[in-house]
Amino acid sequence: MLARMTTRPGPALAVLVTLYFWVGASLHGLNGAEFLDSLRYMFLFHPPAFELRAYGRYFHPPFYSLLLEAVRVVVGEPEAAGKLVSNAMGALALLPLHALVARCLGKREGLLAAALYAVAALPWRWNLRVLSDATFTCLFLTALWGFARGHLDRSAGAMAAGIFAAGLAAATRNQGFALAPVAVALLWVRARDDGFRWAARAAVGWVSWIALAFTHLLRGWGWTAAFSGGGPPPDLAGRAVWCAVQLEFYVAAMPYLVGYPVAAAAAYGLLCMRRTEASERFYLVLGGTLWGMWFLVHAMVVGFTPRYFEPVLPLALGAAARGLVSLPERRRGAAAIACIAYSAAFTIAVLGSLRDELGDLARAGRFIHERLPDQRIVCAVEEPLARYYAGRMEGAGFVHPSEVNGLVPGDVVWVQTSMPRNGAYLQEIDARWETEILRQEKAEWVPLLEDAYGPDSQTAAWFYHRYTPRRSFSIVLRVLRKRP
Repeated sequence: MLARMTTRPGPALAVLVTLYFWVGASLHGLNGAEFLDSLRYMFLFHPPAFELRAYGRYFHPPFYSLLLEAVRVVVGEPEAAGKLVSNAMGALALLPLHALVARCLGKREGLLAAALYAVAALPWRWNLRVLSDATFTCLFLTALWGFARGHLDRSAGAMAAGIFAAGLAAATRNQGFALAPVAVALLWVRARDDGFRWAARAAVGWVSWIALAFTHLLRGWGWTAAFSGGGPPPDLAGRAVWCAVQLEFYVAAMPYLVGYPVAAAAAYGLLCMRRTEASERFYLVLGGTLWGMWFLVHAMVVGFTPRYFEPVLPLALGAAARGLVSLPERRRGAAAIACIAYSAAFTIAVLGSLRDELGDLARAGRFIHERLPDQRIVCAVEEPLARYYAGRMEGAGFVHPSEVNGLVPGDVVWVQTSMPRNGAYLQEIDARWETEILRQEKAEWVPLLEDAYGPDSQTAAWFYHRYTPRRSFSIVLRVLRKRP
């Protein structure tokens, strides 16, 4: 059956893309709340006055927000627009993935890799949100497809398309700059063999990078701000130990993230690669280079963040597809079904276990919006999220506890306990004041994939605590009188 489908993959791919988009669109209301970065993407071009700098002018590249704004013209609401963009780009990512793997490894491998990606948990964890991950992955894979066609088929047009898509990827997430040295190396190799005119035609793709450079000059660029709070020790020995510890957790976690049966198939697929074939050797070198770059950057600087491995995950799925195709024919179908079924079950578990993350904050905010629209709120919550869900992105009405020169009877206080200092603040209020609880919301989740707001976020400890339930409370209370 797979052999028949690979001779004409168009219908099968159309079904996969359509199903991916339809399922994603039907799950737009699944998650209890969006994240702070989601707001930064939504309001990148019209930031609220209370936090101008943080709303991404310096850090977040603009391309995803440009797409969001274009869709917003049609749907009218930024959160819905952002989810539609993520959903659509996540579905479209199946096309360049199939094309890349099919060109390098084979048509059956290409279709199987697309099927494995369609049910993979890591993309689904983030592609339902107002985040740039799906858009970046789609552009990243498009760039790799262009590189493969340009290098293997000596197509200057395909190489130009790959370089252009790489520039758009860098305009979506800063990790896209990893594609620049790959593009330069491939362009140099092909120019050496095919001449200056070929290189000049392919170099047209750099126009997107030139536009990106002007964008950063005009808007500013604060990528280094992401690294100011952590990183390895300054001495060489400390760095070596730091990287060794990170590597240990990456090695342990990656099979879990990919899915254990899929990881086993990928390991077998790597053994089955025909290194004498130029296309398969290209795939191995490209994949090894990118995975190595991803490990070095994120282990040394950003920290243990599985989310950022979404764009290179498909390269492992291509290897898994080769492993499945290389099995004896009588076992091939059952093994492929087992891998797809496991990944689908894991994805359902991940989406179900993490759907209410920050949900208490969103529900409490909606209560304030509906019941206390004009009330001044003493807000011990992350302010941008609080303002968004309370419908107060602009204007007064929210004050930070540190700005209040002592509470007075009648004050309304909103506290979310997920931040330790807020729990202490709530205990302090309870010790000094009699209060009336107006609303209390509770959220529970299990971080089967990394917890964006947990105490071990972006640390290796996440992997050991992935089965530990997390809870968060949002409490809205009115101060009545001081305790005697």
